[in-house]
Amino acid sequence: AEVVHTATLLHDDVIDGAEVRRDGAAANRRFGNTVAILAGDALLSDVMFQLATHGHPELLMSLCGVLKDACRGEGLQHELIWRIPPSLGPYLRVMELKTASLFRWCGSVGLTLARHPARDAARAYLGKLGLLFQISDDLLDVVGTDSKERWMDLREGRLNAVTWRLVHAEPDLRARVEASFSQRRPDHGLTWAFEDHPRLPAAVADTRRAMRWLAGEAERDLA
Repeated sequence: AEVVHTATLLHDDVIDGAEVRRDGAAANRRFGNTVAILAGDALLSDVMFQLATHGHPELLMSLCGVLKDACRGEGLQHELIWRIPPSLGPYLRVMELKTASLFRWCGSVGLTLARHPARDAARAYLGKLGLLFQISDDLLDVVGTDSKERWMDLREGRLNAVTWRLVHAEPDLRARVEASFSQRRPDHGLTWAFEDHPRLPAAVADTRRAMRWLAGEAERDLA
């Protein structure tokens, strides 16, 4: 599972043109895109080989499904660049495909092998945990941390679970985003439009409330 995650990060950083990963230079920055992609492919092929030779057939098939989900999620995320979707649904779908799917696989391996009757409930819990993980990442993109730069999604032409709420509620800001996105290039002034908007704290608070609700649903699944 950790090797799969590392492989997806190698690929993600090439797609996003990232320069930093875990407080150091991203592999594509240090070694170039070709080496980064080949390294990711090598890791994924080794995972498939290890599971095929030493693992359980059901786990191999389900992990193949996870990898398909990851590719579909990345494709959908690419389609959302420079766009304002009509709902949060597409963002949640990307989170489901790129993150929640792997969370479910990781946490249900033992339950799968044991044929445990609680497997479905555990998978439901793990899926919600994956969504919470990614919504938290969207929130940190807006509020920032010591190690995470703010507004990176906007600079890459993407809204997220927090900024979409604000754009959806404020027609003037939506017009500003549409004008910026229509140019299909980063607009540094756009981050200031969000930074200074008086309703930004409300959008952050709405996101936190949604996360608390989702956490409550996850706890019920776990119980």
